[in-house]
Amino acid sequence: MTNAFAELGLAPRPWLDPAEIKTRFQQLTRAHAPHASLNEARRILESPAARLRLLAAITAPDQTAFTKPAANWTIFETIGNFCKEVREWRQLQGSTALERAVQLAAAVPLRSQLQATRDLLESDRARLETQTLFLDAAWPQVNAAALLSLAEEWTFWNRWNDALYESAALLNGA
Repeated sequence: MTNAFAELGLAPRPWLDPAEIKTRFQQLTRAHAPHASLNEARRILESPAARLRLLAAITAPDQTAFTKPAANWTIFETIGNFCKEVREWRQLQGSTALERAVQLAAAVPLRSQLQATRDLLESDRARLETQTLFLDAAWPQVNAAALLSLAEEWTFWNRWNDALYESAALLNGA
């Protein structure tokens, strides 16, 4: 396993400033020819889930098993329902001008719902960032289970964000 922290010369911590990661990456690529290990290190450290998993593996290599996250299941349900509504709306392919007009009119409330769902997801991101900063403040007295649990929450957040992005693309592509 590559230690991305060591690869970029950054101290292993739960929270890293994205600008610091970018700056360090750019300094190293200017000094050395860019190579795959630098790119991989940047990818890992820019992803909170991957960074927390790596940190858990470094600090407690024997405890890398799946940890059930305390994810916000209300957000999961809200995004799942929204994505389902967008897929159902997309199936309403009208063949006449009137049918297409009805389909476009049905998209108006979905676009409002999209913004509300994005806001909900963004508030959850803020919660996750706060939890990551909390772990960082307690570092190094943080156990691997806490790191892995938060990593799983970030993983769910990324999946929800991807699903919402895909639904937005379907909705805006009409």
